[in-house]
Amino acid sequence: MASDGGEAPLRSMAEAEAAEAAEVRGLQVVQHPSGEEFLMILVHYSWMMLLVILLLALTSFCAHRRHRRPFRRKTADGIEHAVHASPGLLAYGGYPFVLRGSVASIFFMLGVLPLFLVCCSVLLGLSVAAFEDWPAAIGVEYLLSNVLGMTQPLTDIVPTNDAGIHFAIIVNMYAVILVTTAMGLVANMSLMTALAGKVPESTCGFLAFLFIITPVTMVVLTWIIGALMAGIEGWSLLDGYYFMAASMASLANPVGDAVPETALGAFFECLCLAIELCVGGCILGMVASHPATLKLCDFLEGSQRAAGAQTMFQLQLQDLSKEDLRGRLKSIRFDMTLRQLPDAERQEIEKQLGTFDDLDGNFSAFSVYRGDAEGDAFSEPEPGKRKELTVVFVKMLEIHETIRSFPVASSTEDELQELRERVLQLEKQLEQGNLAPDDHPESPARLNLRAKAKCAPRPSAPPSEVGSWSDEDLGRSWSVQAEVNQQGERLNSMEGTLAQIAQQLQALSQMVMAQNQPRP
Repeated sequence: MASDGGEAPLRSMAEAEAAEAAEVRGLQVVQHPSGEEFLMILVHYSWMMLLVILLLALTSFCAHRRHRRPFRRKTADGIEHAVHASPGLLAYGGYPFVLRGSVASIFFMLGVLPLFLVCCSVLLGLSVAAFEDWPAAIGVEYLLSNVLGMTQPLTDIVPTNDAGIHFAIIVNMYAVILVTTAMGLVANMSLMTALAGKVPESTCGFLAFLFIITPVTMVVLTWIIGALMAGIEGWSLLDGYYFMAASMASLANPVGDAVPETALGAFFECLCLAIELCVGGCILGMVASHPATLKLCDFLEGSQRAAGAQTMFQLQLQDLSKEDLRGRLKSIRFDMTLRQLPDAERQEIEKQLGTFDDLDGNFSAFSVYRGDAEGDAFSEPEPGKRKELTVVFVKMLEIHETIRSFPVASSTEDELQELRERVLQLEKQLEQGNLAPDDHPESPARLNLRAKAKCAPRPSAPPSEVGSWSDEDLGRSWSVQAEVNQQGERLNSMEGTLAQIAQQLQALSQMVMAQNQPRP
């Protein structure tokens, strides 16, 4: 029930001292629950949530250790993709989406965000308390009330001197920035992003979601937490609903007289307001990313679009060519020679590369976008082949990332040294004009040497720059070169053979140096 004017909750000694100091200054102090008991509840809840978060993190890491290898998952469009899952603080990326999103969102609202608010309130509140010569509990309650926007603050004590007032204003601004950052973080979590994707894209559907579904959901949630608050404080159900509705809606003039008298009730109110911040962040994220909002922004300030590219596919594939496909194939095969791949993984990759080879042979069936910014004519692939080309290229990127996740083979250095010695031997024999039968371009020894150096790239840029190139730069550099020492190629002269081996040696040396360099 609401507290009467004659009933006063038990105060702590710290609050009594602050009240006496405030009375001396001529301030009216509103009675509130015991500050020490409230702080102890915050401390106990914080360490329990910290243990739960550490347990979730340990579970996530153990799941990652058991499933290090990438796995395949089918998306909504029916296409399988290779997926690399990483461990997270609250959930493992390889968990089913519903489990991962639900666990992460729930414990973020109940654990991470309250811990974040408690830490901010303690650090910044103690600063304000030191400035104003308050007890520590009063400083924490003062800042926590302002951060959460409580209609019935935990304390009505305010700074009195000019320096304290200005310092409190600055501290509260920092607190608001930190809370807003947390709201933006929860809006980008996987479950919230999926819920945002379920919002109708039409303007009418968006307005119905925003002004009908959302308020009804919040009213139902307010009834539930109001009933819990009424049970904690011993109120009627209607008093609990009125109080939580006023708190959740941040009403300046509360609709009821009920005020929490227990420390547990005050803590529960703070926890509910923290959840309200998460809900507000989700609504903000949904509104900001909705097509109707983007259209409204275009209507208000105009927009800019590329004149020669009207579709997302054209923007993504405007520079794609047959050489790009071949360059990526060659890059994948060369990385396979450097990595320690399990037999099953190697067979699967070889199977996929065979499919890509077939596509390479029929690449002329694809007509790729070649327009410019002035809107010159371009030819667009047929819809079916366009989708196939996009899917194939995405799979190639995923396969390449899968290969590069495996360690470099220990035999790479040995093969590199063998190539070096062989080049020196060939140079000496070439100078002396003494070629052994095995040095003939079509001899078994020469074919074996070519097999070891198969598919080594010939970068068009200086070797010193190759190690810092991205995959796209390497692919474009390799794409303009013919495949080095391709199976069945005939070398016409010893000079050409020696030059090509030297180029292979240079590229292989650079790749090994790049793999052995420490990563920042």
